[in-house]
Amino acid sequence: MSLEFGAPRNQRISYFIQHAVVRGIQATYENEFFGIVWDIDLSILLDVTKKNGEIYTYTMNIRANYSRNNQDDIIGWGSAFKIARMFERLNIEGKLNEDGTVPEACLEEVIGREIYVLFYRTGIKESGDSKFQAWDIVDIDRSSILAEFDQSQQKGYPRNFLPATLKGLYKTVTDDDGNSVGVLNDQQEEETDNPF
Repeated sequence: MSLEFGAPRNQRISYFIQHAVVRGIQATYENEFFGIVWDIDLSILLDVTKKNGEIYTYTMNIRANYSRNNQDDIIGWGSAFKIARMFERLNIEGKLNEDGTVPEACLEEVIGREIYVLFYRTGIKESGDSKFQAWDIVDIDRSSILAEFDQSQQKGYPRNFLPATLKGLYKTVTDDDGNSVGVLNDQQEEETDNPF
């Protein structure tokens, strides 16, 4: 294997997927974040395993709003489909309380579960290294989360995914440890105004 030098770390990686164990979960309701009031904000404490086996603690949030009618009644999942999907993938059955809160027993069932989290590039730090953010959709299967991320990109989400403006410039490869990572295509870099 040839090691690169002279370029910032992770500059060519578009996304990566890591295994995690849920250590805690807390739901906040009617929470304002960045000027948006979210019906539900799940804060999930994770022990994430790096490809070298080291474990680090990371807190991710799944923020969402329900679909509502003119009387402000909940009539559907809306952007909270991500939360319903998480419970579905973890085989946790239940239903929301009338006020849109998640039963505590359902939240407690999430603790200790193993999931995969996809981190995608959102920009470049002053140091030249890439900035990554956790995608707010999780799965219990590495290939399923990757397939869903690819479908989401075709719809223009997540909007802050840096390579989304560089369509066709990245591809998914498997590294030496069997992890799926997105890297820029070498052949196409010369044909674009790619700043990297």
